[in-house]
Amino acid sequence: MRFILVMSAALIISNVATTVLLQGGFERLIAWNIRFSQSNEAARVIQGRVVDDVRVWVDDAPIATQGVNDPALSERLTRASGDPVQAAWTPVLAAFQEPPIEADGRVLRALDVLLVSRRLEDGRWSNFTVGPRVEFWPPTPSPIYVFLGVSLMTVIIVACFVGTRVARPFRDLTRGAERLSSGDRHEPLMLSGPGDVRRAQSAFNTMAARIDATMTGQRELLAAIGHDLRTPITALRLRAELLKDGDQRQRFIRSLDELQHLTEAALAAGAGQGDAEPRVEIDLGALVETVCADFVDQGGEVRCEAPHREALVDGWPASLIRAVRNLVENALRHAGAADVRVSRRGDVWAVIIEDRGPGIPTAELERVKEPLVRLETSRSKETGGHGLGLSIASSIAAAHGGALRLSNRKGGGLRAVLSLPARS
Repeated sequence: MRFILVMSAALIISNVATTVLLQGGFERLIAWNIRFSQSNEAARVIQGRVVDDVRVWVDDAPIATQGVNDPALSERLTRASGDPVQAAWTPVLAAFQEPPIEADGRVLRALDVLLVSRRLEDGRWSNFTVGPRVEFWPPTPSPIYVFLGVSLMTVIIVACFVGTRVARPFRDLTRGAERLSSGDRHEPLMLSGPGDVRRAQSAFNTMAARIDATMTGQRELLAAIGHDLRTPITALRLRAELLKDGDQRQRFIRSLDELQHLTEAALAAGAGQGDAEPRVEIDLGALVETVCADFVDQGGEVRCEAPHREALVDGWPASLIRAVRNLVENALRHAGAADVRVSRRGDVWAVIIEDRGPGIPTAELERVKEPLVRLETSRSKETGGHGLGLSIASSIAAAHGGALRLSNRKGGGLRAVLSLPARS
């Protein structure tokens, strides 16, 4: 639409400027032709020929002195009268006058009237006037306006065709980029439009295919690592059970539990969401209530406020459950209690998790969302986790086209806001 408006505005400006210039030149050309016709008629009258609508009268004063003298025309008309010795009239004065014409109380522009006077032998003057041929004046603007209208409609039609042909591939390219950024599997774009647009689409298809291949390779590698690590961890757990020293056995088992938990967290952070899990419509309120209910059943102090059948988003249920669970678990670990609510903010739904824990230094609010970042100054090693919970939640939010924002509450505590695009 903007392309069409710009093209139309450019056409209107150019045509108006051209019309003004042509109109002025056309008027001057018509005026010159009219004056030339008037001078020819005046010459015929002087030569004694009969000219319609021209009346000659004799007066004591020349009428030509009432207008703007034209010496060149006066000389021409004098020559047109013949030999000055034999001619009846000599000399000739010529002038043009623009008499005002009133209509409906308004003064209209009138065309010049030719005033001609020739002195007679007795000293008096023979006068006559020659009016313009008004059938050719003023030039009607209708053809110009018709031409402008036809040109404008033509450009609009062409601009619509060209704009649609160019805009449609760009819209497809934009949708493809949005699907790719939201984590959907890329489907190659149909190449269409001008050559530059087709090359951009082809480059985008190549880039998306490489990203898909890279992500698939990473997930396969993580799955293989996870499979290979589970086997020795299980074997070590079995051997630890055979230890006779109870304290040593418990220390080994705790270390293995820690190793297994770290392995599972790393796999979850790298995978984001599985390809096998379909992207579906999710009742975010019900999902958050389910997660909160699980923590309450385990003895956690979690207060939840979420609407039912209103907070609809598109996404992967298992991934969103993991993200919300990580944030609630983070609040319980560091504050012992969590307040969770779901609210609408414009075109997004926000899951807000608040606690009254020690909070996070302002300078570290963004860095803690990076993998394996733990703030030992405010969170002890026993309760600090592995530094992957916030990173996983942030990655899942980004995969859904949303974001995770952290801020400190007034009076102490942390507020985590998980924003997700509302289902359109």
